[in-house]
Amino acid sequence: MKPIHALSIINNINDRVRTGDDLKRTDEGTSKFLIEAEKIFEELAPLPVSFDVSCVQKGYFSEFVYQDVLGGMYLKTQSTEVNARIMEEAVVACEDETMPKQAVDYLTDKYVLHNTEFEIPETIVFLPGSNHLGIENKEVLVPMLWSDPLLEIKPHPNMTEEGLRHFASEYGWDRLIHKDVSGYQLLNGCEHAWSTANSEMGLIAAVIKKPHGDITSIFHFERLTYSAIHRLFQSMNVDHNYVTFARMVNSNDSGFIPPWAENIEERVNGFIHSAMKHRHTFKPSFPDVSRWSPKLTNVKPR
Repeated sequence: MKPIHALSIINNINDRVRTGDDLKRTDEGTSKFLIEAEKIFEELAPLPVSFDVSCVQKGYFSEFVYQDVLGGMYLKTQSTEVNARIMEEAVVACEDETMPKQAVDYLTDKYVLHNTEFEIPETIVFLPGSNHLGIENKEVLVPMLWSDPLLEIKPHPNMTEEGLRHFASEYGWDRLIHKDVSGYQLLNGCEHAWSTANSEMGLIAAVIKKPHGDITSIFHFERLTYSAIHRLFQSMNVDHNYVTFARMVNSNDSGFIPPWAENIEERVNGFIHSAMKHRHTFKPSFPDVSRWSPKLTNVKPR
């Protein structure tokens, strides 16, 4: 079941108009996995589903959403409040804190980028593309730049020239790393990393135990892609973040379906059960008008 605005992975894997020319095309194995997971989710979901859209509904949501991430799929509802509760409950309940060995096989740049030959800065702030300008917490970032003259900013690969000029005016050209440099190489080589809640960098940092902090403005945090995950991370706490992400990956209820999962249907059903349970708690308390109206009116027909 799909809403009228819905996109799908099967129809958008190679949509260069939508994703740009520099996005890596998924390999055949990954494509097959995503299409299979998408099909199962669409068949089992009791509400309409959409691919890669923002979560903008209240607690009593009317749609599910999903997107590809790290070779796998992340299922959510259209309610950020419900998503946060689903993820926290799943992480708390899961006792398996072992990161699957396959996880490192899917850590790579999402875009076609090149490695750098210059010395990688100790601290790097990974900021989003032009579609999310201004979501970083400037009140935190500006003092960091002043106190650390070696800190540098890595813009997202899809950043436009206008967006780069915006960053330059805010933070200085001298602080910007070229947008086409490999973010994965930079993340591995730096000592400390910061990113916003719409970036995969925080998830990758958790896997490789890289000290990482979220630098999203509180006014934008909740609506972003991985806010339900980032809110459970602790700034620069590699052990906590590693265990948190491992529990999320291993849980059958979190909505995260890793690309090596063989129990896709079980994971989809676990997520749906949790989502609908939380949805029920937000059901509006409107009165049953058809039942009570005859007793509440004294108007008689003429």
